[in-house]
Amino acid sequence: MNERTTSDPQERQRVISAETALWTSAAGKDRQRLEWLLHEDFSAITCDGDSVSREAVAGSTARDVEVGDRTFSDWAFHEMPWPLVLVTYHLDEVDRCSRHMSIWDVSTGSARIRFHQGTWVADEGPAEPDQPTGAAAALATGRGL
Repeated sequence: MNERTTSDPQERQRVISAETALWTSAAGKDRQRLEWLLHEDFSAITCDGDSVSREAVAGSTARDVEVGDRTFSDWAFHEMPWPLVLVTYHLDEVDRCSRHMSIWDVSTGSARIRFHQGTWVADEGPAEPDQPTGAAAALATGRGL
């Protein structure tokens, strides 16, 4: 049994760099880099609860938002057997906030994402009666990923 864990600071930094890169327009414009970052077994669930395949992500159009337009915070690494790294973080954008978790494979010396899931963070204030909240509100307003 492999006793190695994901506590290596260099592996963690590779994961953070790769994760933030996936949120940039540069990742979508560099198809070869994007396909490398997406593990062959990659799948995802969007903040709205939609399943997304590797093929759908690799074939999507480039985003026009740079990392500087987003604030990543609350990075946390959770113990998994090597070569997998489970990371969670909070993402603030101009008009919405979300929490994310990803599982990365670092067996090649680089980070390759195997799974990703996001979820909307509800607004801080109380919801008005009969108003959707969370993912339902995001879907109703067209803010889904």
